Amino acid sequence: MEQGDLCYIPQGAVMIKQDSAALPVGHYTNEKPTSALILENEPSAKSMYILFKGEKWAILKREVYPLEKTDAR
Repeated sequence: MEQGDLCYIPQGAVMIKQDSAALPVGHYTNEKPTSALILENEPSAKSMYILFKGEKWAILKREVYPLEKTDAR
């Protein structure tokens, strides 16, 4: 998954809100499955940053799945 891709976030996934120094300032547990935009995804990191509800959140890569591209006809 790369920057700009959409990802699938299942129910129960935990997202962490961080301040400018990357310190955790809040968390959110997803109540229902949803999708989000990938903002940053470094290959060597265990987490990535996503855009969720208009804010930047960190989430563990193991908790998200790629959304498959389909041919809409």
